[in-house]
This record gives sequence, structure tokens and C-alpha cells, in this order.
Amino acid sequence: MLGFVARTAVRMVALAGLLYVTFFVALGPYTLYGHMRRIADTAEARELFAAAAAEIRAAAGSLGTRIGNLRASHP
Repeated sequence: MLGFVARTAVRMVALAGLLYVTFFVALGPYTLYGHMRRIADTAEARELFAAAAAEIRAAAGSLGTRIGNLRASHP
């Protein structure tokens, strides 16, 4: 029980540190979040996100069809 509490405390401190660095420590003119935000706002990133979303929708549709077929074949 004490080991679980210690591990959880260490993980929470590590997460807090990561969040602090991400949002408050400047890496050049921007924070890590600022850099990621600027990269995500590029046309190339938007195109990549759109292509990934289309593939995910196609995979979800295919999975739904497979599940429907399995349910129909096993009453």
C-alpha cells in the first residue's frame, strides 16, 4: 500500500513538472506549448490531421461492419 502511494506521488510530481515546463518555460521565443501550437496551425499539419481523420473514420466504419457481421452470424 505504501509503495503504491509513493509511486503515485512520484508520478504526480513528474506530471506537474512536465506540465510546468510545457506551459511556463520559454524555449526560445515560445514555450513548448507555443511551438506545438504554431506547428499545428500550418497548412501541412491541417492536411495531415484531415487525412488521419479520414483514415480513422474509414477504419471505424470497417470495424462496425465486421462487428455487425459477427453479431449476425452468432445469435
